[in-house]
Amino acid sequence: MNDIFISYSRHDKEIVLPFVKSIEQKFGAVCWIDLEGIESGSQFEDVIIDAIDACKVVLFMLSDNSLVSKWTKREVLYAEKKGKRIVPIVIDGKGLRKWFEFHFCNIDYVDFKSQEQQEKLFKNLATWLGVKMKVANSCFQQNLQVQPASQSHKKMEISDDGKEIKIHLVADLYLTLMWNNREKYYVGELPVKKILIRMRVLALTAIGKNKIEGKLIDLMKEFKPDWGTYYTKITLIKAFYAIIMALNVNYGINLKKKFSVDSDFMVKLVLD
Repeated sequence: MNDIFISYSRHDKEIVLPFVKSIEQKFGAVCWIDLEGIESGSQFEDVIIDAIDACKVVLFMLSDNSLVSKWTKREVLYAEKKGKRIVPIVIDGKGLRKWFEFHFCNIDYVDFKSQEQQEKLFKNLATWLGVKMKVANSCFQQNLQVQPASQSHKKMEISDDGKEIKIHLVADLYLTLMWNNREKYYVGELPVKKILIRMRVLALTAIGKNKIEGKLIDLMKEFKPDWGTYYTKITLIKAFYAIIMALNVNYGINLKKKFSVDSDFMVKLVLD
């Protein structure tokens, strides 16, 4: 049984799919979403009807794209007829639109770009679904602040459309991760050499804690900013894995090495 039915246009999938992932992680809920384009054939109407009948909540991802789709309109109108709880989520900042106001009058909507409204939606979903939110890092909350005792400040920034994540490393350095729609994870290059140079010059130890922090300090001492020697490459590789471990511990994320012919220090952020 699916808990939430997602009504959306596939033209908006780069925004919608990361959001759906965050909901499933946060609540352990099952979202029904058409990923394969079954709506294109009338023979699959029963699949959509059954999914709406079985759900507790319908999230209508409202945009210009979804309102020109006859299928999304049919889905939300059928859901209303069946007495389902419908929540319009405006993902393009343009408000409800006349069509939606005509059919749903005084219904409240969620502004996707408002962190405050997203948090209110999550609390409401927990109530409607009868579940508790999981205490875990959500990779789709903007300006996520985490401050364990070992660090005075650190920050994760997520773009409004969910396509880019910036994770603070040390001083003015950030790890930038971009959403890879084909692989369904975020990808970026960890600036290992720059991190060690910054730590050496500024005597900072803002990444890692406990044994991990000590490992980075040791690597910083032996590091020489000269790429030419095998010894230095080994040092950088050791630092690379230590930094990944530190970020995973501190941010509660699942960062992994991504094998690439272009760089030895590519990483991917896996959401599952």
